[in-house]
Amino acid sequence: MIISNYTKKLPEYLFYKQILNYNMDIESHRMINTKTGEYLGEIITYPQDFYYFNLEAPGVRSLYIDCIKVFKRYKGLGTQFLNFAQVISKQKGCNGRLHLISSDCYDKTNPPHTFYRKYGFDSRETKKLKEVDYAISNSKHKFSFNNIAMYFPQKPQIKKKLPNTELLHTTLKQYIYKIKNFIVK
Repeated sequence: MIISNYTKKLPEYLFYKQILNYNMDIESHRMINTKTGEYLGEIITYPQDFYYFNLEAPGVRSLYIDCIKVFKRYKGLGTQFLNFAQVISKQKGCNGRLHLISSDCYDKTNPPHTFYRKYGFDSRETKKLKEVDYAISNSKHKFSFNNIAMYFPQKPQIKKKLPNTELLHTTLKQYIYKIKNFIVK
């Protein structure tokens, strides 16, 4: 019998990795619920150069999402997978970029196009993208296409302004002076 003194709380979802092809860096990441032990889904990814998907410079590295399988829809699991894919993308040197082919092959009546668009994915296929945008506000819309190539662009780096150190130094001196006077009295 093994007794553990481990007291940290486990996260609700746990991902574990299986390498499918070492040469191409293809990985499967499966998600389980740590409370129930239930297998919730899987994402298969690999980094590649993406020329067609992106409006940025050709040859930019991005993490390709080959497929996402989620067994319980509308529970936030797809979003968890995409958030996790961004982490993998950064680890693989792709700077958070993602790309995929959104397809209706698994669900003809409710394809994932609008889900990816709401998450922030974009596409060079402007006619199809306009139709996806229309479908977001009109849930009864039937798509005229099966697939759309989409990409998640790298977010621009926002430079944080550091506080003016001179002003900070002067303010601290004033507080110290006030504290000294308060203690002396």
